[in-house]
Amino acid sequence: MDSFHPMFNEINENIVQISTNITQHPKKVRKERSDKRKDIRIPLTSETKQLIKKISFQYNTYPTIFTSDLLTESLHRFNEFELVEYPIHSKSLAVAKLDKETFEILRNYCIEWDCSIRKAAHRVVINSLRKEGYIV
Repeated sequence: MDSFHPMFNEINENIVQISTNITQHPKKVRKERSDKRKDIRIPLTSETKQLIKKISFQYNTYPTIFTSDLLTESLHRFNEFELVEYPIHSKSLAVAKLDKETFEILRNYCIEWDCSIRKAAHRVVINSLRKEGYIV
């Protein structure tokens, strides 16, 4: 069957074959920031989240910064954290941003307590609020 275009009617023996070896540029690996922080979403009861908001606004800061500082200070200062009730179906979340060193300390507690990062962070936050006198 002939095509309308004459180029397709002729069989050209001098067809240049396209090479299948396409040179790919290696992907540039971006350096990781030395001060990179890990985000942790901590489930809290609505009352505890309101308390954190109230305290953070008293210190003229945001709840994320307050929760991050609270976690960091308590992980470096305290060694004993009592077992607390974990809110399984809580929709109230507090966010904390931890540096590598503090995150490693929290991860060691996760291994010691055999729980998740969220549960360990919740346990530390509630115990530190109790030790500071905000929760009875």
